[in-house]
Amino acid sequence: MKRFRNGLHGLYADLGKRGSFIADIQSITPPLPQKLTPYLFGKSAKYCLLIILFFLPFINSLAQTTFTQGNLTYTVTNETNKTVSVKASSTSIGGGIIIPSTVVNSGITYSVTSIGEQAFYNCTSLTSVTIPNSVTSISKETFAYCISLTSVTIPNSVTSIGYGSFYNCTGLTSITISNSVTSISGYAFNN
Repeated sequence: MKRFRNGLHGLYADLGKRGSFIADIQSITPPLPQKLTPYLFGKSAKYCLLIILFFLPFINSLAQTTFTQGNLTYTVTNETNKTVSVKASSTSIGGGIIIPSTVVNSGITYSVTSIGEQAFYNCTSLTSVTIPNSVTSISKETFAYCISLTSVTIPNSVTSIGYGSFYNCTGLTSITISNSVTSISGYAFNN
């Protein structure tokens, strides 16, 4: 087995000299430490533990709980405060939809506080949406391309409407926006 002093650079140099070369994976990977004990029980272990503890909340958020009830899918956004985000379970959802203010899963009651990014994106048969007072934000492109959507009432609890939220909702003829909305992002109602 041939080891290259300069790692991959040496491999490429050797390829250039001989024209072709087939290397096994060991010839281009660095050797593993001979003793793992210092890494597992020494100072390095303390640093590894600190890194794990620091990133644990981020890792936990990657494994968010998602559940579906009827034609809506909910994602737990905060386990401590028992809040969820809602979206359509498929783009074939049609007619009028009523988003509940709370939903129960496995005996736990969650408050629906947001409508997720692209939650009803391209739900072309969706005609109306009732948003509960528990929702505080409408995310990016939430209802984009819902061409059959004709009316929406945004409750007093909503403070922000995301980028392109109602983009290309060509059938939208009536929308009620309360005074509580302090932020409307670009292209929110663009056709």
